[in-house]
Amino acid sequence: MTIADLWDQTVSAFLLSPSQFLATSTSENFLAELLHELRNDKANDQLKILLVSVLLEHPTILCPSSSVGEETALELLSVFSHTPQKSIILKSNVMLAITNVIICTTCLANHTKMAENWLDLLFQMIQDTNDYRCGLSQQPLRATACECLREMETCSPGLLSQKLEALYLLKQQETTVLHQSYCMLYTLGLKNAIRILTSQKDVTDLEFKSILGGNEGFVWKSNQLRLTLLPINMMVQVPRLPPGLDCKELKSIMSSLLEESYLQTPISQSALLRELVEIVAMVPGLSPTLFKSQLLRLFGTADVSLMHATLFMKDTFTDSLFSAEDENFLLKRLVGTAQHPLLRVPEKLFYMECILHFPENRPISSSGEESLPVLVTPRLAVSLHPTVFNDSATMLCRLNLLCLVHLEADEGEADKGISYLFEHIMALLKIIDNDGSREVVVTSFRALFIFLMHFSGMEELSEKMRRCRDFSMGTEPNPSWLPYTSPPRGYTFWMKAKREHLESDGNELPRSLQELNTRIKRGKRAKQKLWEEMACRLTAKFGLVFSPAKVADPCRWLQRPEVLGAGGGTGTAIKRMGGLSRELCRGYTDTRHTCRLRGTRAPANQLVDVIQDSEQASQTRHG
Repeated sequence: MTIADLWDQTVSAFLLSPSQFLATSTSENFLAELLHELRNDKANDQLKILLVSVLLEHPTILCPSSSVGEETALELLSVFSHTPQKSIILKSNVMLAITNVIICTTCLANHTKMAENWLDLLFQMIQDTNDYRCGLSQQPLRATACECLREMETCSPGLLSQKLEALYLLKQQETTVLHQSYCMLYTLGLKNAIRILTSQKDVTDLEFKSILGGNEGFVWKSNQLRLTLLPINMMVQVPRLPPGLDCKELKSIMSSLLEESYLQTPISQSALLRELVEIVAMVPGLSPTLFKSQLLRLFGTADVSLMHATLFMKDTFTDSLFSAEDENFLLKRLVGTAQHPLLRVPEKLFYMECILHFPENRPISSSGEESLPVLVTPRLAVSLHPTVFNDSATMLCRLNLLCLVHLEADEGEADKGISYLFEHIMALLKIIDNDGSREVVVTSFRALFIFLMHFSGMEELSEKMRRCRDFSMGTEPNPSWLPYTSPPRGYTFWMKAKREHLESDGNELPRSLQELNTRIKRGKRAKQKLWEEMACRLTAKFGLVFSPAKVADPCRWLQRPEVLGAGGGTGTAIKRMGGLSRELCRGYTDTRHTCRLRGTRAPANQLVDVIQDSEQASQTRHG
């Protein structure tokens, strides 16, 4: 076995479980061996990249103190200096490792000599604009240097606040593909510098202009504020500069950045737009209309990250940037994109989530829960009706969206839409009746849950479904359905999960069907005949599909005397039944998209807890 194979096994064991690995060794010895091998000239680049990955993943485990981190960074800097120029990938990984160690071991926060020297070296590397000095082959190192400086500025906001003029000149001079890296670095430094300036009480024009024209050293005074993203949908809490400042130079810079954004990749454009939106939100002298020229291309984008940035922009500026026509067009765009045949399922789910959480210009409520925009009507959403040919996630998300649509629709349109949704539920139950697959059974169960979640508050439906509900709650025995005469008294796990889901939404939530009906419909009347027909058909179909003749047929052991009686084997039987229920729940644990109801999630762990409660109650009852 070669040395490379031994190190591969060692590093794999460490990354798999650092604590278990260090139980047979110490972090000091392992770090010393690792650095010794990095200095070995006979080791190839692939092995050294593998060794460097340990410091990228777990720097604080191998460097528990600032002094150890500084020594390790010095060793890595020596490795970086002695690495040949042709080993670009290795040098880039070593640069990232040095930056990672300096940040994670607080060398940057403590202003150590190593951190200062490393910052100077990084800044010297990015000053070689257009690769005049080192050549095109070293361009990846400049890109890595920009990323390292961005990371250090993010972790120590304001570090580059006195370097903005130099960064702006470098950005203007760079004409290669790295122009976007320089743009991102400058924009982040500009945003953090303005954010720090907002914490001062009195800001003059001279101080404001000195920030834009700074060309001094690094600012080592650590800012205790974690300056990342501004508060969303709470503009009163956004720190702002005092009004009346001269913003002509800043406005010119912002316009230049927006014009250059066309040259960047979609992900970089998205990050740049978010930074610029935060800057405009903090400076009263800048108008959101700066982004007006960008809206046309943003409305037509097919990139998810750019659409997310657009919605962030809309949530921040609302009607000060987006007119009613813009809002209507954007909603139509989201509805159309949510069903585009060339998009993947996760992207379609994202666009449907955007519809449910659409930032309206004049929102009715600001609770943050799932709510339907006023402009989304049944006519607009008609193409999003679920079908049995949709995949599970898409079907459930569409069903949830359309339920909200028809809850708020006029009486005539609502009746037609609800009838369609009801027929869809009945079709799913018919598929189960014809021996559908396990996935179809679970999907149908969740679809029924969503439908009842939204419409069980209707008095007509709830009254007509009383027998089905009472059977589920165990309050009314039905000898034709049950193979025994003593029905359980506890909730079945799906009805209890529904109740717990409602209670977990927040305070002052409905505790009864009547109160839920009052909140949802606000006095709307429903047609008696429609609900009667739905309730009767759903109750009959539910009893047919989930009758013991079909459901319990694979589990004949449930009808044994020791199960039906009060014998000693009841506990074992209950545990076996609980095991089957857990298999059903845990087999579909990913409910992020499929079971999102009213802004919360219904994880399968809740269902497992309910099953365990039911087991304990059954054991007590039969004991």
